[in-house]
Amino acid sequence: MSNDELEIFYDIPSFKGRLKINKKGEVLSLISNKILKTNYLPSGYEIIVLMLKKPRRTKTLYVHRLLAETFIPNPFNKKYINHKNGNKQDNRLENIEWSTPGENNKHAIVTGLRKPNFKKI
Repeated sequence: MSNDELEIFYDIPSFKGRLKINKKGEVLSLISNKILKTNYLPSGYEIIVLMLKKPRRTKTLYVHRLLAETFIPNPFNKKYINHKNGNKQDNRLENIEWSTPGENNKHAIVTGLRKPNFKKI
């Protein structure tokens, strides 16, 4: 992927006319014409916090979800996003994929991110 391709901003489908994103994960507000600042949750996920006027509240957006929604096809309408290498801060497009809850849990166990939960009978 060339640097020029990384710099192009694309409409985020669920925020069309309000937010755009590039393939590096930078989010541009079309209202303020500025790139929005990101933060990290204690869990490791990169987020953007929007201040909404009506109703007056905040909305937390996950950068990996915005990237997937914009750039990765989801023909089976899966609801979760998996970081293939297990690093929640690695939001490169080649590292994220749509998944089911079961696929996500299985991946976490196989990669050692989570221990299997065996119940005693």
